[in-house]
Amino acid sequence: MFEQVGNTPVNTLVQLNAALRRLGQLNLAGPPAAAPVLGAAPAPAPAPYVLPLRVATFAPPSTAAQVDGAIAESDLALYDYMTVQEVVDEVNAGLAQPPAPPAPAAPPPPAAITFDYHGHKHFGGAVGVPSGGDQWSLGIQAAQTMMIAAIRNIEPHLRAHDNPNVQGVKLYYYTTNAAGNVGRSEGRNTSKYTIQIDYNAGANTVQYHGYPDKAAVALGLGYGKNAKQWNV
Repeated sequence: MFEQVGNTPVNTLVQLNAALRRLGQLNLAGPPAAAPVLGAAPAPAPAPYVLPLRVATFAPPSTAAQVDGAIAESDLALYDYMTVQEVVDEVNAGLAQPPAPPAPAAPPPPAAITFDYHGHKHFGGAVGVPSGGDQWSLGIQAAQTMMIAAIRNIEPHLRAHDNPNVQGVKLYYYTTNAAGNVGRSEGRNTSKYTIQIDYNAGANTVQYHGYPDKAAVALGLGYGKNAKQWNV
């Protein structure tokens, strides 16, 4: 709301009462009487509104915050000779509107991603981890950068399909293709690779390792290497 003279904003019940007092010619009559019924005793004259208006003046059940909100949302211009009933009706109309839907929850921050030391076996081995299994031809830094980008791409699906064990962790397998050769599997060059992902939604963490994979392994995301539920 706002006062027509001076275009002063009116956003709360306190400000509304102050504005109504400033309107010298304000009609303080209460709600109009009901239409007379033939033969019935005359209806009593409506009680005048007494300033200040209160939360209880408006359509129940309303809280002070709801009344203030309806006043702030209204585009009614207050002017001399306006009746209080017009103002009350305007606020009640605002109170009758359904509440605005809640703002969507902010997305969680990206998960913290760490490399599983066990994954060194696919890069020729490391201290305490002998070389074994299919081997990357990419250097470890290039392979990790590629796998992290792939994990970030599917991270919403990790959250959407989370079904953790008692430790709060869900194991996923994600198989995809790179733009070119990444290593050897079954003695052949391959662009296909699989990432094993341990996702912990509560801690918002991912631990991963990956390896070049066989041509027969299905692409996509799943709870098992050979059981891909989602084509992402």
